[in-house]
Amino acid sequence: MDAYQHMAPMVDTVVFMQWLYTQCKAKGCRFVYDYIQGLLSDQAEDLKNKYKAQVIINCSGLNAKELAGDNDVYPSRGAILKVRNDGSLMPKLNHSMSVSITDKIFDSEQADQDFIYILPRNDDKLWLGGLVQPNQWDQNINLQYPPVRRMFEKLKEFFPPLRNYGDDDVEEVLVGLRPGRKGGNIRLEWDPVSSSVLHNYGHGGAGVTLSWGCAKEVGAMVDHALKRHKLIYMSRL
Repeated sequence: MDAYQHMAPMVDTVVFMQWLYTQCKAKGCRFVYDYIQGLLSDQAEDLKNKYKAQVIINCSGLNAKELAGDNDVYPSRGAILKVRNDGSLMPKLNHSMSVSITDKIFDSEQADQDFIYILPRNDDKLWLGGLVQPNQWDQNINLQYPPVRRMFEKLKEFFPPLRNYGDDDVEEVLVGLRPGRKGGNIRLEWDPVSSSVLHNYGHGGAGVTLSWGCAKEVGAMVDHALKRHKLIYMSRL
């Protein structure tokens, strides 16, 4: 078995999202909760007028299946076990760990269990994962669901101190749907029908990792489009 370690920043996604929200608010962003159905390209002008916008950026994740009419969009269901990390059941863990089961470290042929990870969260929690189940929409699963049970056992096999945790020590099973896209390709481009709609989705489980680069690219594309529109407008005067 091969292993390596390295020092790297670790993002607590809950804290990160809260920080992003406060940053956006401080920059004057206005958050509006609404419900949109159908193709964005068919209603782009109405939406722009309604929200007094110049451009629509579609970051709708799985909902891009409807809003962009993209049949390549699919969910990849994942599950995380939330347990305490206060030193009571094992020494407190301060670094993350992960292992790829496809490297034959374990005797496992389960397609839904190709990697596991242990992530410290906040000061006293651990998130234990992970599950990869393409095209599964149902989020109503728990510790008794066989793939989640297998995940828990593989985590204990990988990191023996976790054997001190029983079912009652699992505080919560967090279930989420990663917004995947066939071929693993992100869609970051202008809509072919409406030049006012810019699509940015399909990041799968790498949303945080790819967010800054994609946001920078989106900013550059919007800036270029608005400048071009201004030049065309001025040339017509």
